[in-house]
Amino acid sequence: MNSNSLRTETAERISSLASRRRDLVAALNDTARADGYGDHSHAHAALAAHDAEAGRLAARLRAIDMAGSDGGRRDGTAGSGSVVKFLQDGRLRAARLTVGPGSGGGDGILPASLNSPLGSALHGARAGDTTFAELFGEEVELRVVEVL
Repeated sequence: MNSNSLRTETAERISSLASRRRDLVAALNDTARADGYGDHSHAHAALAAHDAEAGRLAARLRAIDMAGSDGGRRDGTAGSGSVVKFLQDGRLRAARLTVGPGSGGGDGILPASLNSPLGSALHGARAGDTTFAELFGEEVELRVVEVL
């Protein structure tokens, strides 16, 4: 699935969630009135769950926008799906850039979401570039060795 179809699908899901939220609020208000309750505190948990899902989808949409359609690029720049080898504090490391949160595969390659400070710093870099990322409250220099 390319980034345009992911973006469209995600935008449709966000729109659907907003519509469902309006319907949920109306239904909860009707129920509260019918039951004689003056406040709607019992609705907060349901609304919070919808807000959390909308937030996750919005973050995914931002990541897709940031990644653009660069998945599988072969022009030497780091993009979504690239494995970037870099030097950090004299140690050779590698990161796989992902659109969403990744999980370590045990292969020694760090998953780096494009929303993360590391992924954001490496996105668009080429071999020989030096970039900086704020990691754990400290600015760190990253020297890109190779982009695969």
